[in-house]
Amino acid sequence: MLILCGGMSSSIHASLGSRPKDYTVEKREFFERLAGKRVPELDAMSLIELTTKLRKVKDDQEKRLLIAALGTRKPSTEKEVKVLFDVMNRMVIPAFDSDEDNGGRAARASAETILRCTDLRLAPAVIKHINHGNNMARMTAIRWVTWNNVRDAVPELIDSVKDGSAREEKLNPGRFEVRDAAVEALGKFGDERAIPALMRALKWTPSASIALSQFGMKVAPDLVKLYKSISYSPVSNYQSNVAYTFKFMRDKTAIPLMWKLLNGDDTAFKEDTAAMLENTCDATTTPTLSEVDERIVTLYLKNRWFSDLVVNIAVRTNRIDLLVKVIGENNTRSDIRREASKGLIKLKAVSAVPELEKLYKESPPYSSKRVELSNALKGITGKDY
Repeated sequence: MLILCGGMSSSIHASLGSRPKDYTVEKREFFERLAGKRVPELDAMSLIELTTKLRKVKDDQEKRLLIAALGTRKPSTEKEVKVLFDVMNRMVIPAFDSDEDNGGRAARASAETILRCTDLRLAPAVIKHINHGNNMARMTAIRWVTWNNVRDAVPELIDSVKDGSAREEKLNPGRFEVRDAAVEALGKFGDERAIPALMRALKWTPSASIALSQFGMKVAPDLVKLYKSISYSPVSNYQSNVAYTFKFMRDKTAIPLMWKLLNGDDTAFKEDTAAMLENTCDATTTPTLSEVDERIVTLYLKNRWFSDLVVNIAVRTNRIDLLVKVIGENNTRSDIRREASKGLIKLKAVSAVPELEKLYKESPPYSSKRVELSNALKGITGKDY
């Protein structure tokens, strides 16, 4: 990932991601070849001297050399951290900055320089920028405290989530990457102080669903109450975000509640609780995974729910009949039908060939159903259909 070399202008905002590699000479040599000359004295310059000179020079080639040198350093003092954040705040161009622009390159080099640092003594200097500066500066601070497990940053992250909407609209209308990153970071820390803020964040981002799922049974009962208190709106995902939280829970103490919801009259939670139970239950839990499988299959056969889960169950338990039913249903989504086709091929379902051939002949030409039936038959028999 050579961010300085172009092609990554938006990726620093995309997610918390992973720490950049520790580049040394390769990046500098790239820019030196680009500039057509070497500047050995850059090796002797401090990080602050590099950034000071970078603000003054006008020549593009010289700027690129300075940026290359900057991108290979690590800060060692709070002053250097402040200078790097200043570079980001002064030189980065807002949305859609060009990779060929030296201001954008300098900002990204500064971000990488901070992100490669692991010196926890610099944490207070980084935390200050979670709620101050432009999107790149704030995102860099959030990523750094998360990667380095700086739990002292939790209050600042909570503040970022609390009033993120107004702040983000002012900084960069319509873009909420920083706020979502703060939500994701709070989920990774698993600090219970963040629960109220994350519950509110369900109003505007599904990232809060994933973050809250880490707390399992500590939040599950409240989520059920919250869902029932929300008035449905066709323009809001609030309710669906609440239910979506259950899908990612892996807390075994929540299994009894999830089982109760799956078997209850309210259909709102069934899809997400079924997914949670499928991914959490085993032979030692109550219910067991086999019991969960049986219940999901029963609900599928009755209501045609959970076809994606049914495909996984069928492949795992060698239920060829279920795969044939899923692939043959007219209302099955094309991606799920494709997985059913792959499952039949994996199980070498020769016994299903007569029924698949019948379905193939009855299906409309050029339909996704016919295509996947053809693929399944060819995969099983080796013949073209």
